[in-house]
This record gives sequence, C-alpha cells and structure tokens, in this order.
Amino acid sequence: MVDIRFLGFSPLVAKRRWGYARTSVMIELLQESQLLLLFFVTAVGYAIGRLRIFGFQLGVAAVLFVGLYFGSIDPNLTLPSFVSQLGLVIFVYAIGLSNGASFFAALQKNANVNVFFIVLSVVIPALLLVPFYFLTMLDASTIGGIFAGSQTNTPALAGVLDIIETTLTGRIHDQEVARVVIGYSLSYPIGVVGRMVSLALAQRFWRVDFAAEAEALKEEFPVARTIVNRSIKVTNAEATGRSLRDLKRVHRWNVLFGRLSRANHISLIGGDTVFQLGDVVAIAGEEEDSQDVIGFFGKPSEEDITIDQTVYEKRRLFVSNPEVAGKSLISLDLRESYGALVTRVRRGDIDLLAKPDTVLELGDRVRVLAHRNEMQRLVDLFGDSYVAVSGVNLLSLGFGVTMGLLLGMINLTFPGGFEFRLGFAGGPLVVAVILGALRRTGPLVWSLPYSSNQTLQQLGLILLLAGVGVSAGNSLEDSLLSITSLVVLGASFVAVLGTMWLGLVIGYRLLRIPFSLVSGILASQPAVLNYMTERSGNQLPQIGFTMALPIGIILKVALAQLLYLLLG
Repeated sequence: MVDIRFLGFSPLVAKRRWGYARTSVMIELLQESQLLLLFFVTAVGYAIGRLRIFGFQLGVAAVLFVGLYFGSIDPNLTLPSFVSQLGLVIFVYAIGLSNGASFFAALQKNANVNVFFIVLSVVIPALLLVPFYFLTMLDASTIGGIFAGSQTNTPALAGVLDIIETTLTGRIHDQEVARVVIGYSLSYPIGVVGRMVSLALAQRFWRVDFAAEAEALKEEFPVARTIVNRSIKVTNAEATGRSLRDLKRVHRWNVLFGRLSRANHISLIGGDTVFQLGDVVAIAGEEEDSQDVIGFFGKPSEEDITIDQTVYEKRRLFVSNPEVAGKSLISLDLRESYGALVTRVRRGDIDLLAKPDTVLELGDRVRVLAHRNEMQRLVDLFGDSYVAVSGVNLLSLGFGVTMGLLLGMINLTFPGGFEFRLGFAGGPLVVAVILGALRRTGPLVWSLPYSSNQTLQQLGLILLLAGVGVSAGNSLEDSLLSITSLVVLGASFVAVLGTMWLGLVIGYRLLRIPFSLVSGILASQPAVLNYMTERSGNQLPQIGFTMALPIGIILKVALAQLLYLLLG
C-alpha cells in the first residue's frame, strides 16, 4: 500500500481541515454582513421548518432555532435590535387586523361560556408555572419564556422581550434575553407535540363523533362546505301565491335564489317574486339545504338554467376598489342599481354563500350574476384588478402602526406602584384589533388584502425570530449552564399537559362545549389546528381557533409580561 501522507497530513485530516477552513470563511462573511446573516438564517430556518419528522413540522419557528445556533457559535455574529422590533410590530399588527372582526364576534356569540373557557385555558398554565419559581432555581425570565413556548405564542415571547429591551442594558440584558428564549425554545416543541397527543388520546378515549357534532352545530356555527347550483321546477301549489320573502320567513332556508325562467323569459328573483306552477328556479347553497328547498317547490328541473348565459352572465370579479371594501352587500344595492346579484364570496381558499350582511374585503373574489350589458359597470364598481391590491396601503398602515406604538408607550400604574405598559407587542395589537373590526373609517380602509396580510405576518415573524434567535444565541452557553434544562423541560410538560387535560375536562365534560370547538380553542398553534382539522374532517376546529386567537393573544401577551414583572 502506498503511503500518500505528505508533510504530516493524511487525506482524512486534510478533509477535516478543509471543511474547517470553509466554515471559517463562511463565518467571516457572516460577520462582515449583518444583512447576509439575516437572510442566511432565514433561508436555512425556513428549509428546516418544512421538514416533516414523525408527522410534525417546526414551520417558521425553525428560524428561531437556526438563529440560536449561529449566535452561539460566534459572539461576533449579531443582528441589530431594530430587526426584531420591526418584525414584532409588523407581525402583531397584521394578526390584529385579520382577526379584529372575529374577536368581537366571539364576545357576542355564547360569550359567557366561550369567553370564560378561553380565558381559563390561558390562565391555567400561568398558575401551574408559578410554583416552579418558588420551588426550583428557575428565574422570572425563564418562567416567562416557558409560558410563551408552552402556549406556542410568539407575541407573548415578544412581550417579555419588549420589557427587557426597554428596562435593561449590557450583560444583564443579554442574559435575560437568552434565558427567556431558552425557556421558549425548550418548551415550544413540547407545546406542539403535547397538544397533538393529548387531543388524539382524548378523542379516542371519549369516542368523539366529529360528523355528528358538525351536524348538530350546523345552524349555530355554519361550516364551510361545497356550494352547489340547482335548478328546480315548481310543481307544488303551496309554493305559489306567496312572495319569496314570506316563504323564507316561514321556512328559514339557507340558500340563495338566483334566476327565474317563466315562459322562456329569464329574470332575477327578488324578495317580492311570487312563483307560479311550471316556473324553473335556480338556487345556490349547500347540498342538504338545497334538497330541502327542492322538496318544497317540486322536483329537479330537466332544464338547467344555472348554465344559461344568453341573457345573464356569471363572472368572478376581484374586489380591488377601496370604495367597496368594508361595505356590506346590502349597502351596495346591486339589485336595484345594477340588476345584479352576488351569489358567492371567495376569501382565501374558502367559498362563502353571499348574504345581505356579508362585508367585502380587499382581495375577495365575488361571483356576480348580472345582465350582460351591466357587467362592465360591475367591473368598474368592484375594480377587478390584481395589480391594484398587490401592494399595501402605506397611509393606513403607517397611521395604524403609529397609533399602536403611541398606545404601547403609555405607562399604566396600578395600586401598589406596579407599572405596566402594552409596549411594542400589545399596543399595535390592540389598535389593530379595533381597526380590523372597523374595517374602514370614512375613505380610509384599515383592512389589508388577505394575501398581503398573510405575507406581512410571515415577514414580520421571520424578522422577529431571526433577530431574537441570533441575539439570544450569543449568551446561549452561559444560559444553559445557569439553569437546569431538565427542570425547564419538566415545567414545560406540566404547563402543557396540565393545560390540555384540565381544559378538556372543564370545557368538554363540564361546560359541554363541543369537542371540535374545544380542540380549536386549545390548539393554540397552526400545526396543531391543521392536525385537528384533518382528524375532524370539517372546519369546526378552525372556528374555535378563530374565536380564541384574538382574546388568547392579548391575554397571553399580558400574562407573560405580568409573570416576568411580578416574579422578577
């Protein structure tokens, strides 16, 4: 065998040293450019977050862990604090706007039970964590991080970091930030996996029938289903002689009446329409609701007028006109002004049956039924321009964020000298929830198009996690040595499992809230929500999640800050 070692180097040693040299060059490049570090951490974190391990994905949260890694390998790898602050403000403001209307709707629908349970589900983990502060070596910053991580709530983490950022400096500041993030990082995966396992076991133990729950809750919580078009021939004499308005008042049909064909003449149906034997009526609605209407009027028609476009044309129009956004369909008076009817509204990936009180938002796609000659006027009304809403209204965004930051700067003093402020997290969130519910004030539209809002949420979250991760990683080694990781993990398990099983017993067994809604309220994280939505086969968990999200975010931010301030 020929010895190919040369000057003391073997091929294995050379390979290792070459790898080390390449790593050193990469670290030097990242040290020289903070912008390069930001995008590199983001790219690697996003890629890792998409990996599925045992059916579980970290998602965008992986950016935090990648930031921790790079921050820990070299203290010279840093990002400006402005990065995480900007990400925080963008993230919470976008969330508040998208959930403002559902927040106040949750307060109105079954408020006593639902709101009580949502509040209880947030308070339980906070109470469970307090003994760990007095009985173990865990400090207030770690407890705050564990609370935010076990609740898989990044705004709560940001709320604690905001207090540290504004009250501490130097090495103490760095240590506190690192402890918060370590507590969050160790408890976050437990918060996700523990929720999934608990919900799956509870559903099997209690033998929950999701289909039966969906049917029982159909009237109270309509679930998005496939909307179908049907043509009906009127053969029942009881359906004649009375206006549609009177018939709907008696039968409470949840369908939309479209066209009427009578003696080869097609017209739109209105509330004053009186049906005659032999009429052909077009309706749109869910399959089961449509069958009820067919059974009353007569039978399915052989003549399908829903596809006829000789006189009336069907078309999807994109809502891009700010003058229309934030207004209800009934306020547009389409029937009288345009001889038109909106049958469906598509928001994101969901089709909604159009109703008079349906409020339009920028980015919605409406299905319009109108006379061919009126279609161009309707295009002008709704806008129908993807380009027009591809950007963000910087005027409303700037004013909204400014009001939120000003609110967050106000110090609230409580008895005993305790001071509290909403900060960069709570201020913009509260203002955004209010503006999201208002949707518009005069000519100023506060809401954002669905796609733009989702993009801002992701951008803000990535900036926040990358900035916080790298900053905390600089003190990672000291933080790990100063706390007992096993105690942090133990506290995380207690907070997560205690919250889930106490919440399930209280919510499902004692308060009699349907399991589908309870699972959405307790999900707390998109991955858990998606898991339960797939298991249930319907969107009831999403309804529970939507009810809980705005209230939960505000309470979690406040409780995380209170835990840190009171225990510290």
